[in-house]
Amino acid sequence: MPKRNSMGIEPLYTGVVGKAYLSATLEPHSKAEQLPIVVRVAFDGKTTYLPTGHKTTFEAWGKIHRAKGAAGAYSEVKKEVKAFFDRVIAKCEELQAAETFGLSSLRTAVYAKTTEEVKTLQDYWREIAASKEKKKTQDMYYSSMKSFYRYIGCKVTFTDTNSEEFTKTGNFTIKGKRANIAPKEVTDTMIE
Repeated sequence: MPKRNSMGIEPLYTGVVGKAYLSATLEPHSKAEQLPIVVRVAFDGKTTYLPTGHKTTFEAWGKIHRAKGAAGAYSEVKKEVKAFFDRVIAKCEELQAAETFGLSSLRTAVYAKTTEEVKTLQDYWREIAASKEKKKTQDMYYSSMKSFYRYIGCKVTFTDTNSEEFTKTGNFTIKGKRANIAPKEVTDTMIE
């Protein structure tokens, strides 16, 4: 059983990378009702806390510990904390291999923006439409996409107005503040 800290909080995950000791736990210094879930990294007598982006109550922490399977809110939080914990371990290993490991360099590496391209809702919608075999089905997807983006305030313009079918098959561009929203940013109020 993992060792508890001074507040009696049992870590969710623990690990050792070289001389760095890691644990996914609650922020012990927080006085708030919602405690941040952090990855604690100790190295050379110093400690840093890397927030995972999740907060929970002390009571819910036990439920997250006991969560099993893929379904449920507690299981989802546990899975996301594990993914963040694994990313921190990978960065520790990477920095130690390059002999540049330190708590500040770890923090910078963990929170550095990735250069991988993020797909927008528009990208997904166009891919789904293109994957359909029947032309009418593709046109229905494109029409739905144009209607949705008009509804949320974007401007839909056609790129090739000389074409007979300029209103179909993706010969249009969508511009506006919300043109590049990610699928997870779509809310219920947008689609009511």
